[in-house]
Amino acid sequence: MADFDPDDPLARFLAQFGITPGDDWREHPERLLERLQSMMRSFNTQMAGYGPADAESGMNWSFARDVARRSMAAARKGSGSGSERLAAVRDAASLAGMWLDGEVAFPGSGQLATCWTPEDWLDKTFPTWQQLLRPVVGSLVAALQELIGQDGDDEVARTLRPMVRASATAMQATTIGQSLGKLALSALSASDAGIPLSRQPQV
Repeated sequence: MADFDPDDPLARFLAQFGITPGDDWREHPERLLERLQSMMRSFNTQMAGYGPADAESGMNWSFARDVARRSMAAARKGSGSGSERLAAVRDAASLAGMWLDGEVAFPGSGQLATCWTPEDWLDKTFPTWQQLLRPVVGSLVAALQELIGQDGDDEVARTLRPMVRASATAMQATTIGQSLGKLALSALSASDAGIPLSRQPQV
C-alpha cells in the first residue's frame, strides 16, 4: 500500500474540498466515497437552481452571469446614482452627433446612439463571450479529467470523474464571471476588446 502523498495531483484536488486523508486512506475507500457522493449531491442541488449546464463545455453559463452581476454590485456599492451618469452620457452622445454631422464629409450611420449600463453591456455581449470561451473551458475540463483517467473499474475514479468536471467548470464559471464583471464596469463600447462583441452593429 502506498503512503498518502500530499503533492499528488489527486491529493491536491481533494484538499480543495477539505478531504485530507491519512496514510491509510486507500484502505477505507468507502469513507472517501460517502463523503464525495454527499458533496456531489449538495453541489448538484445548488447548481440546479441556475438551470441546465452547457452540453458542450459542461459549464453553467447562468451561474457565470450571476457571478458577474454580483461582482459588479459589490464594486459599485456607494458609487452614486447610475441614472444620473446614464443621462449625462446620453446628452454627450447627442451633442457629439450634432457636432460631427457638420464637420465630417461622409454621412452618419443614421442610428440613434444607445446608452448601455454595465448590466446591459454584460447581457448584450454575453453570447459572444460564450462562443469564444466554450472551447477553452471544454479543453481545460478534459485535461483535468485526464489526471484521474477515463478507464478502469475503480469506484473512487468513477465517482471522481463527474466531480472533477463539475468542480472545474464551477471554478471556471466563477473566474469568467468575475472577469466579465470587472470588464463591464470599465468598457466604453462593444468593441473595446478589439473584436465586435455585440450581435448587431450598434452606436
